[in-house]
Amino acid sequence: MPPQHADQQLQTGLFTSSILDELEGHNAHFDSLVDMIPARFYVSGNTGDEKYNPKYMKGQHAESKEARRARNKAAKIAKFDPSKSE
Repeated sequence: MPPQHADQQLQTGLFTSSILDELEGHNAHFDSLVDMIPARFYVSGNTGDEKYNPKYMKGQHAESKEARRARNKAAKIAKFDPSKSE
């Protein structure tokens, strides 16, 4: 019986080795794919583009709600002012 047990260990070892080799190949391929994508697309940091990304702008507006309403109201009044129409 010991020879069969040793044979099974050898086959299991070869099987495990082939799986590890295959996984290392897949890992290398995936790493090469990730290296093709610039890091600025998947890592946030001090790149300077946070102010342009709406994902980071929640709750932050360039002007306040009151100022925007006042500006829109003034534009609407100016739009319908009879003295400014032709």
